[in-house]
Amino acid sequence: MDPILTPRLCLRPLTRDDLRSLHALLGDHETMRFITGIGNTPLETRARLSLDVRLHAEFGFGLCLAEWRASGEVIGRAGIVPHRGPHGVEGELAWLFAAPWRGRGLATEAGAALIAFARSELSLHRLYAEAHPDNTASIRVMEKLGMVPVGGEGQDLRYAI
Repeated sequence: MDPILTPRLCLRPLTRDDLRSLHALLGDHETMRFITGIGNTPLETRARLSLDVRLHAEFGFGLCLAEWRASGEVIGRAGIVPHRGPHGVEGELAWLFAAPWRGRGLATEAGAALIAFARSELSLHRLYAEAHPDNTASIRVMEKLGMVPVGGEGQDLRYAI
């Protein structure tokens, strides 16, 4: 997968060299509040990175590091997580931005670019996103992207396009 460029972001596939940058995001308690409830340990981040690199190699797409185009600074993570479903490969649209970068429309910008990528480059059975019911910011992003509620998985709400 080539990097996906938006007006402000470069979404590039994760590599094993991204461990430190990824842990700065996943290790932060506030950033992970609606995902795991607590920040990842370094070992958990390493395991997540290994999984993401493997999924990208297997499916040709996956989670990406989000860099601010103007400076190359790592500001988040966004992408489409591949899952094998009963009717074929499904994609889970995901985004996560460091606190100083939230509230700037970056998740919507990344999400729109990822949806366009999925429509033009991938043959997915379904594209969806999930959010904790209290994560009103992510729910608003899903709605801005034209996604509609389709139920939930566990405690999370699920939206699809």
